[in-house]
Amino acid sequence: MGLETPSLTLAEVLEARRQELRQRWSGRLGGRAELEESFDDLLGAVVAVLRGAGRPRSPWRLRTGFDLKALMHECDVLRECLLDLAEETGVRVSLSEVRALTAFFSTGIAEATDAFERQLAVRLREAEERLGESTSAAGVGTWWTDGTVRWLRQKGRIFTDASGVPLHITGSTVDITEQKRAEAERAELLIREQRARQEVEEALALLEMLLTTVPVGLCFFDRELRYARINQRLADINGRSIGQILGHTLHEVVPELAPRLAPVLREVFETGRAWFDLEMTGATPGTPGEVRHWLVSSYPVRNRAGQVFLVGSLVLDVTERKHFERTQALLVEAGRLLSQSLDVPTTLKSLAALSAMHLADYCMVDLLGEDGQLHRLEVAARDPERQQLLRRSMAYPPLMGGGSPMTRILERGEIAAVPEITPAWMDAAARNAEHRAILEELAPKSTVLLPLVARGRKLGLINLAWTHSRASSLARDLEVARGLADRAAVAIDNARLYQEAQAAVRVREDVVAIVSHDLRNPLGAISLAATSLLQRGDVDARTLSMISRISAAADRGTRMIGELLDFTQARVGGIPVQPRALDLHENVRRVVEEVRLANPGRHIVLHASGDGRGEWDEGRLAQVITNLVGNALQHGPPQTPVRVSTRGEEEGVTLEVHNEGPPIPEDLLPLLFEPYRRGTEGSAGRGSLGLGLFITRQIILGHGGTIEVRSTAREGTCFTVRLPRRVRARGP
Repeated sequence: MGLETPSLTLAEVLEARRQELRQRWSGRLGGRAELEESFDDLLGAVVAVLRGAGRPRSPWRLRTGFDLKALMHECDVLRECLLDLAEETGVRVSLSEVRALTAFFSTGIAEATDAFERQLAVRLREAEERLGESTSAAGVGTWWTDGTVRWLRQKGRIFTDASGVPLHITGSTVDITEQKRAEAERAELLIREQRARQEVEEALALLEMLLTTVPVGLCFFDRELRYARINQRLADINGRSIGQILGHTLHEVVPELAPRLAPVLREVFETGRAWFDLEMTGATPGTPGEVRHWLVSSYPVRNRAGQVFLVGSLVLDVTERKHFERTQALLVEAGRLLSQSLDVPTTLKSLAALSAMHLADYCMVDLLGEDGQLHRLEVAARDPERQQLLRRSMAYPPLMGGGSPMTRILERGEIAAVPEITPAWMDAAARNAEHRAILEELAPKSTVLLPLVARGRKLGLINLAWTHSRASSLARDLEVARGLADRAAVAIDNARLYQEAQAAVRVREDVVAIVSHDLRNPLGAISLAATSLLQRGDVDARTLSMISRISAAADRGTRMIGELLDFTQARVGGIPVQPRALDLHENVRRVVEEVRLANPGRHIVLHASGDGRGEWDEGRLAQVITNLVGNALQHGPPQTPVRVSTRGEEEGVTLEVHNEGPPIPEDLLPLLFEPYRRGTEGSAGRGSLGLGLFITRQIILGHGGTIEVRSTAREGTCFTVRLPRRVRARGP
C-alpha cells in the first residue's frame, strides 16, 4: 500500500476521482461496454452505500440481448480499477465497507441475472412458437379443452383408386401432452441449474475480489460442510494449498476446530441467521506450541428463491490483540500480587508462580547474597514432575565468576534471549555432571534471562524456560518478561528495604528499652538522696535551691524514661490497660487538682455533667489527663484559662481539654500524634521527648476510644477524647 491518508475515506476518493476511474475502466475494456450507459449511476450508488445511505434504486441499465459474461468481465475490471485507486491513495478498506460492497454487488449481479433470465425466457417462448409452427406441418398440433392446452401428434393416409382418385382417408391421433410437459420441465430445471451455478460463481468471485485488500480469510461451505471456495489467506492459515482444501470437509481439513465450528455452520444453514465473532483457538501450522486466535463470522448465501445454498465464513486473526490483552492483564496481576507482601520469600513465590502459570513452562529465581554469590531461592513449573527436577536444581545456582552464560548476563545487566538451546549451551551452564543430567531431563528448548535491577543495584536473575521452541515468538515474550522483571525487581527491593527498616527499628527499640530500664535505678537513687537532703534542717538556702533543681531534673528524667518504656510497649504490641469500675468525673477532678498544685499561677476551669461511670484503667487515664492538661498549659498564654470538661452520654463519655492562643499549624495537625513530635511554641524548661501525645493516643486506642484535635485562631485549640463505658482488657 502507499502512504496512509487517514483523513480520506474510500467513498470520498471515489467521488473525487470519478472521471479518472471511468477513463481507466473504459481504457482497459478497449471497446463498447454493457455498463457504459449506467456507469455514473453505478458509481454513485457505490458511494452512497459506502456512506451508509442505504441501497438506492437499481443503477443497472441493460440493453435487450446484453451479454451477461461481458457484464461480469466489466465488473471484474471495475474491481481492479477500484483496488488500484485505493492502493495509490493509501486508503484501507474496512471490514464494514467490504460487507456493504459485497451486499451491493451481489444484489446487482442477481438483478442482472434476473433480467438476463427474463430475456432468455422471452426468446425461448418465441422459439417454441416457431417450433410449433414448423411441427404443425408434420402433424403435430395443439388442442384446447376446458382451458387446458393439449399436445397431439397425428398420422394419416389417403387411399386412391388406380387412376389416383382419393377413395378414403385413415389416420390416428396420439396425445403427447405429458411428454411435452416433461421436456419443458427438464428445460426449466436446466435453466435454473445453470443460473444457480452462475450465481454461486458470481458471488464467490465478487466476495473474493473485495477481500483481497484486507487480511481476512474467506471460505464457503456447501451443505455437506465441504469447502466450495477458499481464498489464499485462509489456505495459509490452515497450512495447506487451495487445491488440498477444495472439495474436502471441515473435519478433514481442521479436525481440531471442527467440533466447535460445524454446529455453527449447520445452524446457519437451518435458520438462515448469521453468526458473528465465534472465538476459535488452535496451533499455528508448522510451529508447535504457538497458539493462534481467530474470530469467525458465518453468514448465509441465498439464491433467488431465498434458499440458503452456501455458508460463507470470514476468519480474522486476532492473535496480536489477544496477546496485548493478556499482557496487560498479566502485568496488572503481577503488580497486584507483588505489592501484597513486603516479605521477600512471599514475593519470590508469587513471581515464580505467576511466570510459570502465564508465561513460561518453568521459572527459576536466583538472588545475590551478602557473599556476592547467587542463591536459588524459588522455582516453579506447570508440570508437577518438572517441579521435582527444579527442586533438585536449587543446589546448583549459577556461580559468579565461573563463566556461566547466566552470570555473564547478570554481570552485564542486560536481558538476553536464547531462541534455540544447544547442547554446548547446556554444557556451559552446568555446574557439574549431575547438574548437566538435571538440565537434560528438564529439556529446555528456549530461554529468557532477565537481570533483576532496582535503583541501579543488581539483585539477582530470573530464568524463564520453555520445553518447545519459541524462536518465532521469543521477541514478543521478551517484552512481557521485561515488564514482569521490572515489577519484580521493585517489589523485591521494597521488601528488602522494609526488612532492613524493621530490623533497625527493633534494634533501636531494644536499645531504648534496655537503657531506659537500666537508668531507672541511678535516677531513683538521685531522687531519693535529693528528697533526704531537702528534709534536713541544717541546709542553707543556696544549697537547698541546688538540691531542688537536682530533684526536679531527676523527676523529669524518670518521666522521660517512663515515656520511652511506654513508647517501646506501644510499638511492640500496644500499651496494656487494666479496666476496673471508675467514675471518670472524680478521676479527672483528682488529676486536675494535682496539676493545679504543680502550677500555682495558672487558672484551670473544670466542668462535669451526666453519668461518668464506666470501666477504665485509672492510672492510664490519669496519664492521659495529665498529658493533655499539661500540654494545654504549656502552649496556652499564661494569662488565659485552660478549660477541662467531662460529659456523660448515652454511648460513652467525652473528655475535652481547651486552651486559647495561636492555632496549631495546619501542616503539623496530621503529624501531631506521631512519635518524636515536639511543639515549637511551648514554654521553655519542660523536658520532653515528643512522645506525650503519641502515648496518649495509644492509651485511648487501648480503651477502644478516639481522640481528635480542632485548632483555629478564633476558637483556640481543643482536644476531644471519646471513650466507651466498657472495654475488654488487652493483656500485656
